[in-house]
Amino acid sequence: IFFFVVPEILFPGMSPFVLGSLALGFYTSSFVCEAVRSGINTVPLGQAEAARSIGMTFAQTLRIVVLPQATRTVIPPLSSIFIALTKNSAIAGAFSVAEL
Repeated sequence: IFFFVVPEILFPGMSPFVLGSLALGFYTSSFVCEAVRSGINTVPLGQAEAARSIGMTFAQTLRIVVLPQATRTVIPPLSSIFIALTKNSAIAGAFSVAEL
C-alpha cells in the first residue's frame, strides 16, 4: 500500500525510477553528511585559528586549510557509503527500478 498509494498522492505521475532515486539519495545523503562532518571535526582547531589569524576569511579557511586535511579522513567512510548505496539499489530493483 505504501509503495503504490502514497507516491500517487504526493507525487502524481512520477516514474518509479525517479522515486527510487530520490529515496536512495535522501537516505544516503545523511550518511555522507555525517562522514564529512566527522572528517572536518578531525582537523585540529588550531589549524583554523591560525588561518583566521593571518587574515583568511571563513570560506578561505575551509577551502585552503580545513577541507584538504579533512579529505584524508573522509575518503574511507565515503567509499563504504557508496558501496552500501550500490547494494541498496538492489532493494529499489524490487520495485521495478533498474539497479545502478
